Amino acid sequence: MDKIEMAGTGIYTRYGSEAKRGGALPDENRNTIQKMLEAPEASIDLSTAKLVIDRMMDPSVDVDATLEQLDEMARGIRKTLPTGASKRLVLDALRFHIYQPNEWNGRRPFQYDLEDPFGRVIKNKLLSNYLSNRKGNCVSMPLLFIFLGQRLGLDVSLAAAPNHLFVQWRDSDGKLYNLETTSGAGFTRDAWLRQQSPMTDIALKSGIYMRPMSKKEAIVTMAETLMAFYEKQNEPYRHAAMAHFLLKYSPNDICALLNLGSMPFRVALDLREHAA
Repeated sequence: MDKIEMAGTGIYTRYGSEAKRGGALPDENRNTIQKMLEAPEASIDLSTAKLVIDRMMDPSVDVDATLEQLDEMARGIRKTLPTGASKRLVLDALRFHIYQPNEWNGRRPFQYDLEDPFGRVIKNKLLSNYLSNRKGNCVSMPLLFIFLGQRLGLDVSLAAAPNHLFVQWRDSDGKLYNLETTSGAGFTRDAWLRQQSPMTDIALKSGIYMRPMSKKEAIVTMAETLMAFYEKQNEPYRHAAMAHFLLKYSPNDICALLNLGSMPFRVALDLREHAA
């Protein structure tokens, strides 16, 4: 039987429907993400990272044009702010411009997509799609809020609960607040989040949930969409290799852990043999 190598991973298999028999399965996408993750934290621009990853799934994504669109959106909000506006005033302005009908958004506010609230359709997690149709989910909505908030000087970070992403904002006094961006970015108590998405004290203490992610952790979270894309494309070895790769940079990433744990036995065995 032929032995097929997934180039760049060292994972071998004696079968693989997505591979060309006798050939290789290069994954330049993983190499690109690795370069992002090995860059200094301070040099990382999350909006660029998101768009580069999105383009891996949809080649029509125009990274430069969308970055300029985000810059223009932030400039439009900044023009409405008085000189020396407080961080809270900036936060309120961002909420208003995104979620309320106004001239800035062409009277088309950004809304929760009730037809696909969990982003089961991969396209609905892409930023360009959200900017176009104004319907988002708990991946696209917190990310847009963060991209614009950071451009406006807000200390906003991505945070996670089970099967959910939201935003954490740190005010001028250093106090941390949860913002539920699928519902107008309203303030959300820890207790409410734990009621909606049960989390043990151990999970919180370990840092898996409900804490600000670093930029590199946020990139890993954004790359989970690519991992899901590989699964939907019926590419089990790219799917497995991406999960394994993401765990290298974020060992407690629950999504990658669950994806790796649900791999077909033969795929998991190949990964284990390579690791040994």
